[in-house]
Amino acid sequence: MSTPQYGPGIEITGRITADYAQILTPAALAFVAHGLEFADALHLCSRPPGAPFVSFDQSFLRAAQRAGVPGISGVNARTPPQ
Repeated sequence: MSTPQYGPGIEITGRITADYAQILTPAALAFVAHGLEFADALHLCSRPPGAPFVSFDQSFLRAAQRAGVPGISGVNARTPPQ
């Protein structure tokens, strides 16, 4: 099992299983470095490549857009669907 390489200053010293390595990716940690919350970054990186991501959380959407996350969109919870 190989250890994923994260950015400078980040070292995971515990054992990382293959399943966990699929979630805790360098991309997820890069999103955290750009201001996303840790759980949000993990959720984003757990989606299949190219899959869209929709959220009600406007602050998350703003942070994701600032971080350059592709394929995200928002839903306004106060506007009923037409």
